[in-house]
Amino acid sequence: MISEPELEDVYHGFDLNNDGHVTKAEFVGLWTSLTHQNQEHAEAYFYLADLNDDNIIDEHDLNPLYNVFDLDGDGSVTAQEFAQKWVGIIMEIPVAVLFERSDVNKDNHLTSQEFSKFFSSFDQNSDNSVNKQEFENGWTKAGFGLMAEADTFFAKLDLDQNGALNGQDMTQLFTKYDLNKDNMMMILEATQMSLLLPKPNING
Repeated sequence: MISEPELEDVYHGFDLNNDGHVTKAEFVGLWTSLTHQNQEHAEAYFYLADLNDDNIIDEHDLNPLYNVFDLDGDGSVTAQEFAQKWVGIIMEIPVAVLFERSDVNKDNHLTSQEFSKFFSSFDQNSDNSVNKQEFENGWTKAGFGLMAEADTFFAKLDLDQNGALNGQDMTQLFTKYDLNKDNMMMILEATQMSLLLPKPNING
């Protein structure tokens, strides 16, 4: 079982200058050192932990973050709950990275125009659409996962089933995942798309 004070101890480990909050620079520097993941992936973990989108992780994020792992809401986090949620977070990382690539003005939300370019980093021939091969290449090159995962994700994102992610698909996806209908896409809304990915078996 993981207690909230134990989570707080982890948080303090990232607060390198002991000023009471963890900046992106502190988090990314230590995360990349510990995990050997690249900066884009490390920044994605930071933004997923910064639940109130104020560009720091502090005490205001800790209790909500603990509750994210407390899947049954009983006030404690079991090893099974932690493992289950951690797998979910790993699945969210590709979407979080693409979110950050698309957030041109770095204001922590995407307009419909920004979201229309969500997969543009995969668009190798700059034709404003992404076909299956481009999606596979972009997915694997970014270290997001296996080609089979890319294929499953692409098939579910290609809403009109025409073999390419185009403006019509992106408009429909924005409408679907703008959960509070405020015409802005927040990162926690966008990461709901990760539920389209195949779920790994954490029970072995």
